[in-house]
Amino acid sequence: MVRMLLNMKRLYVRMRSFPQARQVTDILMALQPTSLTELRDRGLLAYHMNDVFRALKDLEQYLKMARMVEQDEEQRKETEQVWDHVKTLRQGLERWLEWNKASSVAEVRGRLSLQTTGDPAAFERAHYIKALHTWTR
Repeated sequence: MVRMLLNMKRLYVRMRSFPQARQVTDILMALQPTSLTELRDRGLLAYHMNDVFRALKDLEQYLKMARMVEQDEEQRKETEQVWDHVKTLRQGLERWLEWNKASSVAEVRGRLSLQTTGDPAAFERAHYIKALHTWTR
């Protein structure tokens, strides 16, 4: 089963179908929750999908866990490349926060919170309509 999912993930990545590859990686993570490779791959897929927050979460967790295991030269190079991705993501996030005049992601979440909107019912209706438009039979 795992081998079949790995082949499917590789195929999706080759096709640049990153959302599907991430779904397969989520299944692989459910089957192998301690897999460093799948954690790294899920973070890199999020990176390619511009999902900065998930990418940072997974890649930082990968780096933390990778420090605890013995690594050969190739694995150390991979870890350095992941660290470069994390630095790029952090710099981009800092620029985005600065551009939006926010000091943290929590502040942005607060600004976008349902409680801070003038008309919460309109906000909920808009999301409901959006959900209806994306729903497929």
